[in-house]
Parts: sequence; C-alpha cells; structure tokens
Amino acid sequence: AFRNIDDVLETSGLDVTDENRRIVKILAHNRMAITDSNIGKLKDYDARMQNIIENLKPATTLALIRSGVNPLDVSLAELETHIGEINREIAENNADNGEASHSRFLWKLEKENRISEDERESYIGICRLLHQISKNDRAAVGAVVNSGAEFTLANLMTAVRSRRRDIDVEVDDTSGLYDGRGDTREIESMIRTGYGNHVAEKLNDSITPSKLYDVSGGEVETLLSMPLEQLLDNILHMEENQEIENSYMKYLAQNAREAAQDAESIAFAKAFGIEPTLYNINAVRQFMTDGGGALRQLIRESGESSEKDTVIQESDKLIEAMSDDETMKKQYGKVAQAARTLLERNEHGKLDIRELHNLRVIEGGLKVTTLMAKKRSFEIPIVTKNGVTNINLTIVDGAKEKSGINIQMESDYYGNISCELDIRGNHVQGLMLTGKHMDDVALSGKIRRSIEENGYTLVSFNNAVHNVRKKYVRPDDGAMGEENSGRKEQIDKMYKLSKAIITTLSDMIKEEQI
Repeated sequence: AFRNIDDVLETSGLDVTDENRRIVKILAHNRMAITDSNIGKLKDYDARMQNIIENLKPATTLALIRSGVNPLDVSLAELETHIGEINREIAENNADNGEASHSRFLWKLEKENRISEDERESYIGICRLLHQISKNDRAAVGAVVNSGAEFTLANLMTAVRSRRRDIDVEVDDTSGLYDGRGDTREIESMIRTGYGNHVAEKLNDSITPSKLYDVSGGEVETLLSMPLEQLLDNILHMEENQEIENSYMKYLAQNAREAAQDAESIAFAKAFGIEPTLYNINAVRQFMTDGGGALRQLIRESGESSEKDTVIQESDKLIEAMSDDETMKKQYGKVAQAARTLLERNEHGKLDIRELHNLRVIEGGLKVTTLMAKKRSFEIPIVTKNGVTNINLTIVDGAKEKSGINIQMESDYYGNISCELDIRGNHVQGLMLTGKHMDDVALSGKIRRSIEENGYTLVSFNNAVHNVRKKYVRPDDGAMGEENSGRKEQIDKMYKLSKAIITTLSDMIKEEQI
C-alpha cells in the first residue's frame, strides 16, 4: 500500500527521508489528503510530541505535578511551554546548558585525521552555527522560512549574518523575524519555523566530525547546500567512527573517575547549589584551578569593542550597588548578561580549536560565577591602567546567629590580601592577611575605621604578613543565600560595610597604578 511513497514525496517536492515517509503513512492511514500543508502541520505536531517525550524527564514530571498542571487538560503547545519553563529553571543550576555536545564535537575533531585544516575550520563553523541556534538564535530559522529560501546550512549562516547587520529588526525567538508592521505571518510559516528549530536542535545533538565527513565525502559545499532535513536523515543513518568513539568513551570514563575523586570540587558545587553533574564538576574544577577569575579573563582576552566596554561599565557599578541584597543581585545579573553578549561576540569570526576550547572554559567559569552570585559570592573585576584584577566578596548569612564577610583580592604592593570578618550581632572580630607588606595606618587602619563607622563594635582585629592562599567561603550550615526577612536588616548592613571596605581597597589598587 505504501510502495509509492517516495514518488509521492518527490512529486510534492519534499525530501525523501524516513521522517517524511512516516508522516505520509500517518496521513494515508487517517485518509487525509497528502498535501504540503498537511505534511507540514503533522510534522510540527509530531516534532512537538517528540520534544515533549524527550524533555519530560523524572525531575520535570515531578515539578509539573507539583505545579498543578494536568497534562490532560492543556494543549500540546501549552504542555510544551510548561515543560520548557520547568527545564529552564532546572538548567539555572546546571553549568552545562548544552555545552557537553559541543565539547564532544571539538574533542572528536582533534582526533579525526582524515579531515584537513581547511575542512576543520568549516566543521567548526557548522558546529558553532547549530550550537548557537540551539542555545539562543532560533529567529535565524524563522528568517530562512519567511524568505522562502531552501532550509540549508548556507542559508542559515546568511540569515544569522544578516540579523547581526540589521539593527532595526526585532527578534521573536519563537517565530522568526518581525519587521514592526504588524503580525502578518501565516500559521504555516510558524509551523515550518517550529519544525525547523526541531531539526536544527536534533542535528546539534547528533553531528560528529566523522559523520559529517562521511555524509559529504569530505566536500564542505555538499554539507552547506544539502537540505537540513536530508542532512539529519543521513547523519542518523551514518555509523560513527568506532575507534574515535571508543577513545572518547575512555576519555569520559577517566574524566568521570577524576571528577568523582575530587571531593573539594563536589563539596563546592553542592554548597553553592550547583548540580554535581560531570560537566558541572569539571567546570567547577577548571574554575578553581584558574582562580575563579572568569570575568577578569574574559575582559583581558577580549579585543576592544562596545560589548567589552559594556561589561566594564556594568562591573564598575557593582561597588555602588552594595546597598542591599536585591540591588546587588540585580546589578550582577546585568554584568552576567553583558558578559554573555561579549562571549558570543568573541565566538564570531575565524577561531581554531584551541581558541574555541578557551572560550568554552571561560563560559563554564561564567556560569559557575553567576550561580555563586545567587549565594552572595561575587567576583568583582577592577580595571586599572596596568590591566584587570579581581576583588572577591562573600557575604555569609549563617545559621546559629553567626554571619561574616570575606574579601580577597590581589595587589602589586601587598600581594594577595584576605580580610575575614566574623560577625555576631553588632560585634566584629577581624583578621587581615597580606602576602607581602603590612601598613597598619594606610590599610588595616582604614578598615578598622570602616567597621566602626558602619555601626559595629570592633572586638578584635589582627593583621599579619602571611602566605595567602585563595579559598572559597562556602555557605554556613547551608544557610547562606536563604531568603530570611528577619535577617534582611543584618544582610543589608553587611553589604554597606563591604562597600566601605572594598571602596578603600579599590582606591588603593588604582593608586598603585599612578
């Protein structure tokens, strides 16, 4: 009964793929007309179903039930939206956010010796394009659909580049480009856009360098001009290079063993509310190895641009924002968003594997930094004439009436500086360590005065020259970061004291550069 399906698809101008064959069979079984419109609608419906099934994980299902949403009482579109919102909330505690598939591709690309350097550059471009669309640039798919162009990698690249140039165009991240003249998009266009995004996401999860090479015979132009649906069908039917796959599995196993044995990183992740997945633990390990300076590293390694200026400008506002919890976290959110925009800008242009790997490390560090900020642990970059340095602030609103402030920074003259304040009610005990010199009048004297001027009674304050090792202050009894209205006044007061001390330290750093 279905022997002529391929002929039907070719007559309709559709790609002969397993997906389209299956859709035509469903239409025939239900005695529906096999038209381009019906095929498009059913493919979108089917893609929604697949998306729901793939994303309805145990944790998602539990959260859905707890939210009171009955899957039987809502439409597929509403159910998909609910599931997406829940998974995005879960992803906030996950540094991965799709990076694992990207890292896997780059790792395998280094091992595939059949691919030339020119081909590597093209494969990296394809990987970056699909990765970007899957993460946050879905409007590019809508642009291709609305233009009537064939849905290929080449046309997707053109759409992405055009969107970057056209500053007057608003982006609708679900249904393509919007020109401000009213919603004139047809339902069919929206359906095709939704299905196109599904194909792009599936490709992002499925491609490997070996499969791309085998599908195209090493011809990059073939990859760029092949309809994406056909490319996905070919990729799904292609065998992986088993030697490289086995090597990758061994690499992951070794990586997992090392991560599982890193008790410090696991404890760090759990303390700051970061889900201890393999990717997250590796991001934390890299973060701790690099000294936790993801923002500093991003600023240092970025060329001059308006995006970099924005990161610096928003970072400069952090000290002023130290008035209360809400203001500080809101401003840090602006810094994080500006940093993500700068990171995305840095991904554009010609990059080799090493440069991309470095960007992935910075991205993982930024995610860890952002998650830590929710627990009142902040990285504050300070730009001076000689470069960029860091001030790290942690405010501990601990259990059992014990709170505190921990400030760490680097100085040319004093070396590494650590200032720890143990706060019980209005009473403060302080310890200040510097790696090289100690000037009691110029430095610790000013900090003593700041403590007293902010309404605290200074019980003791010791200072010494000592080898200062960078450390991360973890939540006390898991209480740091908890919203507690009874403690709000104390937390805000600690922010104001932190502001006074950091202003002193920041001014001192800048004076060193004169």
